[in-house]
Amino acid sequence: MSVTEVVGIRSDSQDSFEDAIRKGIEEAKAVKSTDRIRGAWVARRKLEVENGVVTGYCVHMLVSVVAPRAVPDAQRDVTVRQTLSACG
Repeated sequence: MSVTEVVGIRSDSQDSFEDAIRKGIEEAKAVKSTDRIRGAWVARRKLEVENGVVTGYCVHMLVSVVAPRAVPDAQRDVTVRQTLSACG
């Protein structure tokens, strides 16, 4: 059995949704100081448009991080943090 913490991440890119997702995963690694990321769910996507031209891509993701085994079961806690406010 593993315990997973879910971290909400908002990420932007001027290039593509894929780039915004990649940046979000990198941000999650930096925030959690870990390579124990096991998956991500893109909860929302938004295009930023100016004068009819796409100028940016925004994603809100929920990233799953497996808790380290060194923590005793009794002290493990599943925390859900969601930052799903509108991109902007």
